[in-house]
Amino acid sequence: MYKTHIFGKPTIIVCKPELCRQVLTDEAKFIPGYPTTMKTLFGKKSLHAVTKEEHRKLRRLITTPISSHAALEMYIDHIERTVISGLEEWSSMEKPLELLTTIKQLTFKVIWNIFMGSTPIKSTSIREMETFNDDIVLGFFTMPINFPGFSFHKALLARKGLHEILQSILDEKRMVKKSKGENWEAKDMMDLLMEVRDEDGEGFDDETITEMIFSMLFGGQETSAFTSMWAVLFLTDNPHIFQKAKEEQEDIIKRRASTQTGVSLSEIKQMKFLSQVIDETLGLSSIAFATFREATVDAEING
Repeated sequence: MYKTHIFGKPTIIVCKPELCRQVLTDEAKFIPGYPTTMKTLFGKKSLHAVTKEEHRKLRRLITTPISSHAALEMYIDHIERTVISGLEEWSSMEKPLELLTTIKQLTFKVIWNIFMGSTPIKSTSIREMETFNDDIVLGFFTMPINFPGFSFHKALLARKGLHEILQSILDEKRMVKKSKGENWEAKDMMDLLMEVRDEDGEGFDDETITEMIFSMLFGGQETSAFTSMWAVLFLTDNPHIFQKAKEEQEDIIKRRASTQTGVSLSEIKQMKFLSQVIDETLGLSSIAFATFREATVDAEING
């Protein structure tokens, strides 16, 4: 445990498991306290910024709609189509790929299709959003200096541009929903968030929906890309593990009905060994370097 400065603020770094447990379980003395850059870029209505009571309410309202079996089946279809398209594109290339860069581009498309895939969008807009996202990522881990030439300033501009795109998509979705009436059905995560109602029958406003999509877009893309890259590297270095994982997949396909055209949720639940591979990869390669807490009172830890 030692003192330092991170993102312009005095900070205590705690490393040992027993000391981390003391900080993370004492909610009276230590509350979530993200750096200024993160809080500003995530927005005041994201899950990272709301109070504990609001956070619990939001999680309670959105967990079931966006994580139900029907929703997961919907996501699987989006993921499979996007990944197959990406693999076909890679196989046709005549020069080596930059692994992380290529996987980041693919995971962005996957997450985009899960969140808003039912709304057609030009490939140029996708590339623009990828650029916005990259600029925002760089702004998270820098000094909060909002002045031209600094990463944080560039990240704020990128955030504004990405939110404008998200808002335009949400506006279009609301128009389509209104025109179709009872014939409208949810086809992606943004659609599902538009349907959420609390105990008083109130739905989310536009800002809440765009802030949640924005924060999940960042949280999902970077972590998924890095984990996928490390999985490829670990499986390459351990061919016997790769072979066992491959055999599990082949066995599932052999037992599949001849009329089935895509991966199903029940098949994913059968992938026991692959699940272990994923867990081991996450244990070895997490890019989350820290969890942030802010002390509400003077507190003594380990003397």
